[in-house]
Amino acid sequence: MKTRDILKTAYLLQLKHGFFTIESLSKLLGKSYSRTSAILKKLHAAGYIKSLGKSEKRKAKYIIDDRGRKQFKVILTAGTYDIIHTGHIRTLEEAKKRGDLLVVIVARDKTVEKVKGRLPVIPENQRKIIVQALKPVDLAILGSEKDFLEPIRKVKPDLIALGRDQPVNKRKLEEDLKKHDLHCKVIRLKVWDSSPLAKTSKIIKKINEVFHTLDI
Repeated sequence: MKTRDILKTAYLLQLKHGFFTIESLSKLLGKSYSRTSAILKKLHAAGYIKSLGKSEKRKAKYIIDDRGRKQFKVILTAGTYDIIHTGHIRTLEEAKKRGDLLVVIVARDKTVEKVKGRLPVIPENQRKIIVQALKPVDLAILGSEKDFLEPIRKVKPDLIALGRDQPVNKRKLEEDLKKHDLHCKVIRLKVWDSSPLAKTSKIIKKINEVFHTLDI
């Protein structure tokens, strides 16, 4: 396994738990504890990872150092993902092509209600599970109800990919990122899905039409 792939796997653990251990990494890599320990020793010597404090070897916690973080590219995108459709899939596939890891921020219920004036059909934790199960997605996380930059600071992406019709002001986002010393590029993907129901509002409208005609 390439060093970049090992670092990518370790970073996913770090995003989930704040750190990774020899044991947790060995399970994901499918390697023995001793082999993983030897790998981390080399990565530490190369300046790709660093340990958090002093502790017994089996309890030692590690994080990716700046040099290690530069070895792979993280793409970040976000959305509601209320009712998954082909437009979502095509956009996520295109975003994933731009880097090594794709992290998706799933909007909180209260955020959706504030922006769209209604609660989502699917609750936030279920939406997160569904998005996590999608093939292009390496990690799905819930957004913040208070500060939309909070998960961006945590993930530290190299690139933020906006959907074609996502209601986000690209220039304003770039200004906010710069203001908070977050250095990542922002692009708007040009993915277009001509499928008749490649939009959540259209799906909901269709469902209402179907049930309206049913004699139940």
